[in-house]
Amino acid sequence: MEEYLDDLRMEDQTLNFPEDFIIEPIVMNKKKAGKQKIEMKRIINKTSRQVTFTKRRGGLFKKASELSSLCGSEVAIITFSEAGKLFSFGHPNADAVVSRYINYTRGVENNNIINGGNGNEFGTSVLSEQYKRVLSNIEVEKKRSDHVIGSSSLSSNGSSPRGDNSEFGFWWDKPIDNLGLLELEQLKGSLEGLRDQVSSRVNSINNNNNYYCSSNSTNR
Repeated sequence: MEEYLDDLRMEDQTLNFPEDFIIEPIVMNKKKAGKQKIEMKRIINKTSRQVTFTKRRGGLFKKASELSSLCGSEVAIITFSEAGKLFSFGHPNADAVVSRYINYTRGVENNNIINGGNGNEFGTSVLSEQYKRVLSNIEVEKKRSDHVIGSSSLSSNGSSPRGDNSEFGFWWDKPIDNLGLLELEQLKGSLEGLRDQVSSRVNSINNNNNYYCSSNSTNR
């Protein structure tokens, strides 16, 4: 630095620098790289993967603890390491939160079954099969009653006393004005039998639903 000052004095004698004059070197500020974004993909190196799991797990548990402290919420986190080791965190504890979750989902499933929702496929399929059986029994009873009425005496014009079957829907919707006492008694018996069958199937469906709900509660 002194040699540099001497050179300047020799070039221009008009420059009078004090003896304690110091020229500060100019330092360029380096631009900070900033926080780099980490690509979300599986870490290939096993050691780095284990270290990352430990750090991230601790950070996750810390965030859950803060959420519980700030908001008074119940939190549970369950994670398994790559080696199959279990780590959990919960407030008040993981078991209590998990039990509450199971009870909540069980109640939702039971409500779906009772309300005819599709939240439980097994309950829906059972009700569907029972409904089909009821319709099948009604169809059998319809055919039997049609056969009984069809074999009765013909009216004066040679037609069936109840008219053409294709004109009406179900057999109980057909007119009964031309039926005699015997035919009316037979029709009454058929209707009562149909009523008893439908009532029996309804009771059976209700009993099966109650059994299914109670068995779910016991198993869980």
